[in-house]
Amino acid sequence: MIAKRSWKPTASRELAMRSALGGFIALCSVSSGLAQPAGGDPGAIAPLPRPFFSIDIISPTILAAGLAADDVLTVDGDGLPPPAIVIAGMGLGLGMPGDDIDGLSGPNSAAFLPRGSGTPIRVLLFTVSRGTVGGADPILDGFPFNAKEQAAKNQAAGDEFLALTPFDAAGPLGSPRQNNTLAGNQADVGGVDGANMELLPDFSPLIDATGMEIDAVNAVFRPGSSATLGPVFFSLTSTSPSLGVLPGLGSGADVYVDVDPELPGTESAYIVFPDIGLLFDDDIDALTVMDDGDNVFDPTVDRILFSLAAGSPSLFLLGVSPAHILTTATSGGDPPIAVFVSAVGLGLLETDEVGAMDMFPASNFVTLICNSAIGIGDGCCEGDANADGTVDPLDGGYVLARFGCPVGTGDLTCDAADVNGDGNVDPLDSGFVLARFGPCPTTPPTGACCFPDDGACEIQTALGCVISGGVYAGNETTCEPDVCKPFSD
Repeated sequence: MIAKRSWKPTASRELAMRSALGGFIALCSVSSGLAQPAGGDPGAIAPLPRPFFSIDIISPTILAAGLAADDVLTVDGDGLPPPAIVIAGMGLGLGMPGDDIDGLSGPNSAAFLPRGSGTPIRVLLFTVSRGTVGGADPILDGFPFNAKEQAAKNQAAGDEFLALTPFDAAGPLGSPRQNNTLAGNQADVGGVDGANMELLPDFSPLIDATGMEIDAVNAVFRPGSSATLGPVFFSLTSTSPSLGVLPGLGSGADVYVDVDPELPGTESAYIVFPDIGLLFDDDIDALTVMDDGDNVFDPTVDRILFSLAAGSPSLFLLGVSPAHILTTATSGGDPPIAVFVSAVGLGLLETDEVGAMDMFPASNFVTLICNSAIGIGDGCCEGDANADGTVDPLDGGYVLARFGCPVGTGDLTCDAADVNGDGNVDPLDSGFVLARFGPCPTTPPTGACCFPDDGACEIQTALGCVISGGVYAGNETTCEPDVCKPFSD
């Protein structure tokens, strides 16, 4: 078994770190004009499970904590950087100076089922690279933090964002909502969320970190419930020296599998770049593998989701950007690569870059985003099925019209109608609504909800728009003739 390198500050150093960070946070709060809310730092009601991840080679935590960019990390729960090593680079056949993990994935065997086979819908989680600007404005008074908002504060590279669109293994379910929300802050300040990664800056998402050195997440995945760590799938940056000794063709577009990442020598090539129509100089960045369980890539059955790093020649050949997520096709297409979701679909610019990704199962997408988005406040109003800010007979009618509607299959109106969260839409939900008649604790603002597929526009709340499959144009916007034009296909 490979010994796991770890680092913990001494008591005096920990006190000094806490004191320095606390003083700097106070300074930033004053200088930026950002006030902490009365209830403390913004948080999530039910945070997503903590991930395994790696950070890039220039992250300040690498040098400060004696970590390496080929280590797979997790959090130890003390709330203070740095994270702990769960898989040392040597266990993946790495360990050379300069090795840098670019993509990480578990097997995601359940996701391998085709559409309509009962596989759960999934939320798509992603990180962005340094220099990302973000495309979509945050949905204030709804989902207040997103990639654009956090990038403006120099905090986005260590965060994890959740696309406001449900997915399955084949792609988006319905039209992409063209936005994202913060689901994992790089640091847990005052209990911001449980999905944090204990990285730097050790700041709330409210704080402006402009001018500071920050950590950047290069790869992320959530392990399954198995007692063993493997198998783990990974890719490396094209400059990693170990590409020359690992089984494969030595390209940053090769994907490896390690069936026992606690032992060296158990890694093998899962995909070499010609298998999926890529070029030697390409560099797979974000990575999610959907394997049927045999750890051997069969292009007629298995698929991977991935992004290509900036500078990869196939970006030009495919007509895509580093902010697109791509997929290998199981239908034998030529080329064997298709767009899974575009940069715009994620709420990014084509000049942005996705750094890492993960697909997480959601039995109820609406409940998950209400409970796991950071800063949504008290979550969604109980019983408010149509998300209009009041629990009233309209919600009872909304539920009644959806009795028997399948929850967790991509129709978010069904998820919203399951107000008691038992997985079914039935008379129990009607009773749940009736018992909660009255105004919600807060009245959400409304705005134009645009439907790019048919050009329609309705006035809804931000959450109501997400549920109905639209793109929210912003608070207090109206359905003027051109308001939806930016969101058209």
